[in-house]
Amino acid sequence: MEPEEANVKGKDIPIVNLIPIRKRKTNPKLFKKLKSSIEYLGRLIDPICVCHNKGEYYILDGYQRYTVLMEMGVETVPCLILDSMDLYTPNRHVNNVSPVQEQRMLKKALEVIPEKKIAQAFGILSVTNKLSLLILNQLHKDVVKYYDKGIITKGRAHDLTFVSKERQKEILDLMKEMDDFSSEFIRSQILKTPPSQRSKTKKVNTPWNKKKRNRSILIKKLVNAEKKHDYYTMVFQQYKIDFIKISIYIRNLINDPSMGAYIQDQFPKEVLLFRKILKNDGDDL
Repeated sequence: MEPEEANVKGKDIPIVNLIPIRKRKTNPKLFKKLKSSIEYLGRLIDPICVCHNKGEYYILDGYQRYTVLMEMGVETVPCLILDSMDLYTPNRHVNNVSPVQEQRMLKKALEVIPEKKIAQAFGILSVTNKLSLLILNQLHKDVVKYYDKGIITKGRAHDLTFVSKERQKEILDLMKEMDDFSSEFIRSQILKTPPSQRSKTKKVNTPWNKKKRNRSILIKKLVNAEKKHDYYTMVFQQYKIDFIKISIYIRNLINDPSMGAYIQDQFPKEVLLFRKILKNDGDDL
């Protein structure tokens, strides 16, 4: 049996005639992005998919777009119309673009599209801030304002993500009071932060872990240094003992009447050098 062929057509439909089948929670981030895109382009690019049944149009896909258009007061909406709900198969394998992928796309877009146009389409102040989305979402709104103004750098903003937003606000107030926005001041306040006000997000290399790890590394280095010191002290003592033994043996040789005369005749320079050594280290011998 051949599958039934879907009869699909496009049409502008009054928004008041659209009926959502399932209402779901609106994603604030996606809502803002869709609204900015529609306002900038002047139209909806991706039409809403609906089913026409007994004079009613039921939304199969596009509830988020529908809510944006409703808020904007749009009267008619471009739609794809199916005759039956059974013919609609949603794509369950669609992957949302991750923040990292989104950042890469924006960087690539900046090569050919002016930053201002991209910012308008995304509904953001600047693409530079958008490229730091992972950090911005973890910052208190007041900290973001100072970040936008360039008073707090990206590195210092990243440091602040290690503490809760409430603690960020406290640190920001201290920074303004002391007129000190330096990395050293921020990090000192972060290290003073009690566990209850630290970020709940699991992070690698937190300031507190770094402090413990650095202490552990320092102790390990000190232990290794002590071991090396003991080893080289022992080696030095052994070399010194061996040197004294050899010196005594050679001294006995050159002081022997018959052997000394032969060595003096065959190796005069070496004998002279050895006598100088004996003179300098006579106390040890």
